[in-house]
Amino acid sequence: MSSILEWIGVAAGSGGLGALLTKVADAWAKKRQTEAEAGRIDAEAAQLIAHTAVTLVAPLQAQVEALSARVDHLETQNAETTTKLQIAIDYIRGLRSWIFTHIPDKTPPPTPLALEIG
Repeated sequence: MSSILEWIGVAAGSGGLGALLTKVADAWAKKRQTEAEAGRIDAEAAQLIAHTAVTLVAPLQAQVEALSARVDHLETQNAETTTKLQIAIDYIRGLRSWIFTHIPDKTPPPTPLALEIG
């Protein structure tokens, strides 16, 4: 770069045109240097973002997948439990009805209020 500046200085002489050309060449060189630094900073930022994604997002993604699997398991378990509970409630209702029909002189124990069987 300095050789270009020297050639410009020699070609233009020592007058005002030489100084002007030298300043233009200096500005051009600074712009190129700034663009190179900006490119380096962009590359560093991209590398930092990629590193952050690997170190932060990947573990979070693994946690989300594990939690999703647990939720699926719990939903299945809840559906099974709800089904069994409904079968038990239906059986208790039928049994109480049978007791009232076939053993009218005996009263079965009261149904817990929490079951809401009626």
